Formats: sequence, structure tokens, C-alpha cells
Amino acid sequence: MRQAGQDQAHGLIWRLFPNAAQPRPFLYRETGFNEWLVRSGEPPEPLLDGPVWAAIETKEDAPIFFVQQQLRFRLRLCARGSRPPAGDGPTRERGAKYDIATEARINGEQDTMTERVAQRMAQWLAERGARHGFAAQAESIVMAESQEIRVRGGQTSLRYTATDLHGLLAVTGPDLMLAAYHEGIGAQRAYGCGLLLLRPA
Repeated sequence: MRQAGQDQAHGLIWRLFPNAAQPRPFLYRETGFNEWLVRSGEPPEPLLDGPVWAAIETKEDAPIFFVQQQLRFRLRLCARGSRPPAGDGPTRERGAKYDIATEARINGEQDTMTERVAQRMAQWLAERGARHGFAAQAESIVMAESQEIRVRGGQTSLRYTATDLHGLLAVTGPDLMLAAYHEGIGAQRAYGCGLLLLRPA
């Protein structure tokens, strides 16, 4: 298990947006040691109190999507599912959330664990694509890495699985695709997951 510094990274990146007009106006992904790619609709405010922020580079980012556009993607994804609701009538309770990759990892033989995780993550992304304006080509999706991460904060800790995927997708709904591009996909977007990196296929 990786003992992540994602809580520190999240806090540091928040400091770049001290006057944010909305909750978490950014997505980010760690791309190297003390290096992050941040996507936001608001410009950052440079900080001068640490070497990690010695250089901040910004550029305009206004993609245009169209139906049947073919794109290659990279995505660090935390995927969650929901258990079936429990009970009936007024006492019916909403099903609990669970981590897709963790479930796939623990349910089955050890020697097929990596294959199971890769299949379930590709399936999740293919199923969710329609609501985000794209169709992911399941046979093209490759899992580069999947790791369980623990974020410690105060008296509580958070565990989740971050899975790096890449493959091909086709745009089916440009407006939905644009929203996914700016808002992210899946869970734990506050901790470095969910940012879609795209380029022409």
C-alpha cells in the first residue's frame, strides 16, 4: 500500500486558488516528484513561499468536441459501485458504496488478480461512458497500474484504489464530454483522480 502525500498535495494546490468561487475549482494529477498538472477554469495565484512553486506554467485550454471524434485518453481512475438497496418500503436503505478495484482484487484467485482488476475497470468505464458523452472501446483499454492509497488526515484516514488506464474513445455527446473534461470522472477527484488527458487518435 502506498502511503500517499495526496492530502498535502491537495492542500498545496488549494492555496493556488484562495478566492475560489466554487467548491474545488480544479482537477489535478501528479506527473512527477513535486510536479502536478492542474486543470481549472480559474487562473492560479503564484505562491512565493516554497521551492515546489518556483515555476508555474499556465496555458489556455478550450477543447472543441464533436460527434464521432476519435481520441486517445489517459485517466487515473477511482471507480465505485453501489450495493443493492436493503429493506423494503419506508425502511428501504440506499446501497453502500464500494471500491470496484478492491472488490475485484479480493474476490478470486491471486494469480488472476491483475486481469480481474483490469477487466472490471474497463467494464466500469465502458458502462459509464454514455453519461459522460463518450463510448470507450473496451478492447483498447489497458491498465498501466493499480495501487491502493491511504490518505491520513487528523484522526481519520481514507483508503481508495487509483488505477491508471489508457485507450481509445469516441465522442457521442460533445456537451457531456466537455463537462467530463472539466469536472472529471469517478471518485476521489479531490485527491488526484478523474482528470482526462486527451489527444487525437
